[in-house]
Amino acid sequence: MGKIKIFIIHLIIVASLTSFVMNVQASSWYVDNAASGTNVGTSWTNAWTTFSSVIWGAGGVVAGDTLYISGGSTSKTYTETWTVGVSGTDGSPITIRPGQDANHNGVVIFDYDGLGDEATAVGISISNRKYLVFNGEYNGARHIKIQNLRNIMDRTKAYAISGANSYDDNITYLKFLYLEFYNCNLGLRLTASQDVELAYCKFDDIRGDAAIATLCTGATTWDSTLIHHNDIELLYNNAVPTGKEGSTYVGPDGVQCGTGVSIYNNIIKVTNTEAVYTSTQHPDDIQLNGSYCKVYNNEFINVGDSIFDNDSSYGATTPAHIWIYNNIFRIVDELDPYPEMIRIYKNSTSLVDVAILNNLFIDSNTGGTNAVVHFGNTNTTSSGDITLKNNIFYNCGNGPNYKIIDAPATMADIFDIDNNIYYGGTNPAFVFRGTTYTVAEWISAIDTNGSPSQPLFTSYSYRNSGNEYSLQSNDTIALEQGTTLSDYFTTDINGITRPQGGAWEIGPYEFNPEGEATGAIIPGGCQESEIVSGGKTIVINISGDQFVAAGATFDAQRQNIINGMDSAQAEAAGWDAVVKVEMPVTAVVRTDNDTVTITLTDFDGDPYTAYNITANEIVTVTIPASALVGTVEIVCTPTFQISAGQAGAEVMSIGFSATGGTAVYDVNGISIE
Repeated sequence: MGKIKIFIIHLIIVASLTSFVMNVQASSWYVDNAASGTNVGTSWTNAWTTFSSVIWGAGGVVAGDTLYISGGSTSKTYTETWTVGVSGTDGSPITIRPGQDANHNGVVIFDYDGLGDEATAVGISISNRKYLVFNGEYNGARHIKIQNLRNIMDRTKAYAISGANSYDDNITYLKFLYLEFYNCNLGLRLTASQDVELAYCKFDDIRGDAAIATLCTGATTWDSTLIHHNDIELLYNNAVPTGKEGSTYVGPDGVQCGTGVSIYNNIIKVTNTEAVYTSTQHPDDIQLNGSYCKVYNNEFINVGDSIFDNDSSYGATTPAHIWIYNNIFRIVDELDPYPEMIRIYKNSTSLVDVAILNNLFIDSNTGGTNAVVHFGNTNTTSSGDITLKNNIFYNCGNGPNYKIIDAPATMADIFDIDNNIYYGGTNPAFVFRGTTYTVAEWISAIDTNGSPSQPLFTSYSYRNSGNEYSLQSNDTIALEQGTTLSDYFTTDINGITRPQGGAWEIGPYEFNPEGEATGAIIPGGCQESEIVSGGKTIVINISGDQFVAAGATFDAQRQNIINGMDSAQAEAAGWDAVVKVEMPVTAVVRTDNDTVTITLTDFDGDPYTAYNITANEIVTVTIPASALVGTVEIVCTPTFQISAGQAGAEVMSIGFSATGGTAVYDVNGISIE
């Protein structure tokens, strides 16, 4: 690890910047189904009590405005379906938010259970709307939840949020942040869209057509639609409800999408259930119909039908620019008897710039037919280029019927396959352009820099949900054995820059060696009265690693960071008994990849008036592994001291450096090395 500095300074004034340039005359409006005032929407007291009462347009919610919905003190339930009645404009979107004030900042729940098992409604309609933001965040948590909207007879009914639109008038500039969808047929459906972001959302028990359907149109390059940092659970069940005899029920897709979509840093899991009916859909985690697609840094758990599917029979006969990299594809529970992790098939006449790079495919070795990576059964591809490099296939394949990689003889020789690892599996084989290969034959003829040897993971047992697939330091098979692919990307699944050593690693993880922080205490320090009076801010600044991603990922680590600041003393009213107990998670703020600030105020926003020590107190700061991209804990030694009844320096600071480096001493913000 590189240098680590911790400063305690008096007061930092943080300027809060919004994501949008808002109309200076923007207004706030309110909905609360228990409001008892005039019900004109202008305050919590006078809030609209129903969504049908909301005035959209002149005299009410217009571009640039925010509509707040009360979640009560802990939660509040609404059962009304409703429509957003007006669009925002460029630079002045309309924003929908849960209450941010006390007694209104609980979870807003839209519960449609009363519509039963054959609901046909749309929970929230945004048809023909543009420049709209749904932001369910409160204190780093999701505080808007849509639940129990389902139809067990028709998977194309019962959408939680839906925006139908004509294909010649795309829905533009929509953001869906910190929302939760539970027990719904489909979470979010947009029939024609571009410039969409869906992030930090949770989809649980999705059972109908898909968790997300963003049929992106109009995009001509990358990153028009961003789907990232979401947690998606898809239900799988073959049981058929009464009235649908003869139908095949399996479960929903994850993401249905088109051109210009980037899908990254998500977890998508297929879960078997016998408790509820699902649908006639065949579950693909990602079903793409288009080009300019990036799928990276995701974890895919279990296979319902396929994980990534590009099927040209749905319209895109010449897909191009599809990059799939830094992902984990793994099976914990066997569901589909014919699991395909990547499937690109059905009459693609060309496949241009298709890249499958630095992925891990693991424990897929019991399939009946098809392949882990399947270039389908009727491809007549005559032109293009397909690159497969730096991937790990670990315990994959089951003889010539269930292959590791297959491609039909009708495909032209447009493949560049190199530097992959093929370890384990049951008689693994390849059926490639009319020829069947064993692993040894494949490496000899096709992947001449490939390896059949075993890479060493941090922890592994067959199909164990707790496996850790980062590399051990003594690995010789994947560690620094990769080929450079910087034309595609330059970081690993955790955002660590590639390479860390002399060459790239094979697979999704770049090895990040453990560091040790050392240094010295600066004379002076902080005095007890400065803790009591409050207003101090701890600034943790690191190099050689990064804090985990902003948003829900980092927010989940804030309490762990607080817990990592430990006193060496056991004072009855000291640091551990008062400061750590009373410090709210909101005090911990990630300002950038390298910096976290912690402001010393308690849950009420007041100083720590109960703090009282009888002798000097020593506090050690430990940054937990879970809060760092490199997943290696940093123990910041030596410690900082709080002096009982002594005058402290204007700035108390501690310098740290990596082992063998230079100690850094900071006095009043000036660094002396």
